[in-house]
Amino acid sequence: MPVDTKRLPVPESSQSPYAFIEEHKNAANYSGGEHCDGRPAEELRPIFMETGVVNEAKGSAYIELQHTKVICAVYGPREVTRREDFSMMGQLMCELKFATFSCRKRRGHQPDKRDSEYSLLLQNALEPAIMLDKFPKARMDVFVIVLQDDGSALAAAISCASVALASAGVEMYDLVAGCSLTLSGDVKLLDPSTEDEYTSEKQTDASDTSYGAVTVGLMPSLKQISALSQEGEMTLDTANQVIQPSATPCIVTAFCPVLSCPVLSRPVPSRPAPHRTAQHRTGNCHLSAIQACMAGCQRIYPVLQKSLEKSVKARQQKQGDRGWQGGSGRRN
Repeated sequence: MPVDTKRLPVPESSQSPYAFIEEHKNAANYSGGEHCDGRPAEELRPIFMETGVVNEAKGSAYIELQHTKVICAVYGPREVTRREDFSMMGQLMCELKFATFSCRKRRGHQPDKRDSEYSLLLQNALEPAIMLDKFPKARMDVFVIVLQDDGSALAAAISCASVALASAGVEMYDLVAGCSLTLSGDVKLLDPSTEDEYTSEKQTDASDTSYGAVTVGLMPSLKQISALSQEGEMTLDTANQVIQPSATPCIVTAFCPVLSCPVLSRPVPSRPAPHRTAQHRTGNCHLSAIQACMAGCQRIYPVLQKSLEKSVKARQQKQGDRGWQGGSGRRN
C-alpha cells in the first residue's frame, strides 16, 4: 500500500488546548489589591530554578515562576572572526525567542518585533554585570527560550540568563535579579501573570494618566539598577521624575543576603512640598513602582544564589570523582 511521505504523521482530529486551560473565576481585584489568583499585591509567585539542564552548553539554567517557564543556554567565549568586530573588550550576544506554543495565540517560527526588543533589553541588563575585559577579542552567546509565558517573561529571562552565565564560569560583578510590576492608576501588582496584565489594561479609566508595566533588573550586592523597562503611557514630566538619579539613590529596605546587613540608603534632602498636581501624583506612582520592583528583586536574589551554590557544589563533586578515578584509588 503506498504511503504519503509528505503528509505529517499527526492525528486527523484533535481538541483545542484552550479547553484544558484553568481559567480564573475572578479577575484581578485592583480596588482590593489582589491578583487574579488571590495573591496579595506584593506577593511573588513560587519560584523553581535549576542549573545544568543543557549538557552541550557551557552553562545553562531553567526557571519557573509558577506557569512562566524559561530556559537559557550559554556558549563561549568564542573568537570573533570579523575584523570590524575586533575589540579589546569582550562582546555579549543575547537572543530571546518565544516558543511557538508559549502563548495562547500561536507564535511564528521567525523572530518578530517583540523577540528582538526583548533580546536587546536582555543584553542591556546583563552587560553591566559581566567583566567583559576578561575575554578580549571573544564573544559570549546567550540563548533564551520562553517555553510558557504567563506574565513577567522578561524578568524571568533576566534572572535565568544571569545564573546561566555564572554557572558557565563567566566572571561577573554580581548576579542580576529581574522583577516586573503592573500598575493601573495608583494600584500596583508585583510579579503579574498574564491575567493580571490583561485586567490592568481592561480596567484602566480614561482619566488615569499612568498604566502599564515596569520591569527592573537589579544587582543587589552593588545596589545598582542594570535594566529599566516601562510599557504603557506616562507624560514627559513624569518620565523626568522617574529617571532622575537624585530622586532615589537606592531606596531598598530589604536586607542584602550577601552582606547580611541592611542596604544603606542616603536620605533625600528635604524640600518644600510643591503643589500636588496630577502629574506629581503620577510621578510618585511610577517612582514607588520602581521601588516595589527593586524590593521584589531583593526577594528573588536568595533563590538565584542558592541555585548557583548548588551548581558549584555539583561541579566540584563531579571534578572530585574524576580525579579519584584517575588516581591510584581507581577500581578495577
